[in-house]
Amino acid sequence: MQNTRPWIIFFPLCTFLLFFSCSDQRSATTPCILSFTSETSAMELGINNKDANLGGDELAQSFKLSEDKSISNVLLKLQLIGFTTTSPIGYKIALKIESNSAGAPSGTEVTNADSYIDLTQMNTAAAFYAFSFSSAVSLTKDTAYWIRIRGTYPSSKDNFVKWIAYNGDSGYSNGQALYETAISNNWSSQNIGDLRDFVFQLGCN
Repeated sequence: MQNTRPWIIFFPLCTFLLFFSCSDQRSATTPCILSFTSETSAMELGINNKDANLGGDELAQSFKLSEDKSISNVLLKLQLIGFTTTSPIGYKIALKIESNSAGAPSGTEVTNADSYIDLTQMNTAAAFYAFSFSSAVSLTKDTAYWIRIRGTYPSSKDNFVKWIAYNGDSGYSNGQALYETAISNNWSSQNIGDLRDFVFQLGCN
């Protein structure tokens, strides 16, 4: 399995702000194959945060496409929390697109659909980050897929990454958010309900 670096070069503390972006960020208005950018305050969930109602070991969002497509990236709206006394160096957010099994991630990765970003490239303000694939990922229309992410850092109440989310009746109609419980590969929406969706974009140019 091959991981790829994000699409932009970063400098510590955003030293060269006039010339480079502080984050692997793209505008929510960039044309995309699929885009869900609605969000609700305080509805985000933490990755590798086991507090009830606040997150899970891993997080996932399902989606479907109306046409067969090949995509080169996934963009997620994420936020770095804490890491003021603990260094984020060496830690990552890893992403996969997986097939569906009984309404949850199957554990089977779609070919070439894995990527990661380093926490050192993230900001404490929420922003879109691009997970770019080493080669195009082919997706089939009317098929449920899952964006699945995990953090490589230790589980913590203070140092983690949030995935920004929406909660309500006007959410993304072809998917939902799930979190992984303390039992590996046991996915649930019990603490968040069935109307939660994470903010995501697919195949942005």
